[in-house]
Formats: sequence, structure tokens, C-alpha cells
Amino acid sequence: MGEQFTEGARLAWLALAAKGWGVNDLRLRMRTKGGEPLAGGVIDRPLYGDGEIGLRFAIQLEKLLGVPARAWLKRPCRAFTLEALRRKHKPKVRAVTGACKGGRPRSATRSAGVAR
Repeated sequence: MGEQFTEGARLAWLALAAKGWGVNDLRLRMRTKGGEPLAGGVIDRPLYGDGEIGLRFAIQLEKLLGVPARAWLKRPCRAFTLEALRRKHKPKVRAVTGACKGGRPRSATRSAGVAR
């Protein structure tokens, strides 16, 4: 994370993971003054600690993610890495590795709970 990483960014990453959103999902939900989705970099830089966020976007993030706008002014209160977040919120999908009763291989659709 960059030198300008804040508590707001840390909380935003946690909220994104909880919602299952990526940065692009967030960018598409946020709007410019003219109502257009944000261009790349506008929200990415503050999330990665490489730039500051404007008040207007901090307020949008408060509404979208529940991250207090003032949190973007504070240093992080806990250590944070994206790798730790990714390990904690990795997808719950497992590869098919074993056989079901009777020794027949399980199909990916059946083990995933999808009807044939």
C-alpha cells in the first residue's frame, strides 16, 4: 500500500470483500458530477494509498459501503495487506478431488449442488 493509505481505504477494502465486489464493481456504482461512472484511477489511487480522495467521493463511499467519510483523513488503526484479505475471503468453491460412495467420480455439477 502507498504512503497515503488511510483508515478509510482499509475499511473500504474490508467492505468490498464482504460484498464480494472488486474495484471495478465499485467504480461502476459511483458517479461523477455529471452522472457518469468513474474513470479508472479516480477511486483506485485512494484505495491503494497512492492519492487522496475528494470529499464528494468520500461521501459516496459512506453511502455505498458504510465507510465514514472522516476515516479517509485518519491513518489506519490496524495493519492491512491485500494478501491477508484475499486469503480470508477466498471463494468457497472447491475442486472435485474424490469419489462418491460406490467409487464413481463425482461430477463438478453434482458436487456443486447443480441439478443435471
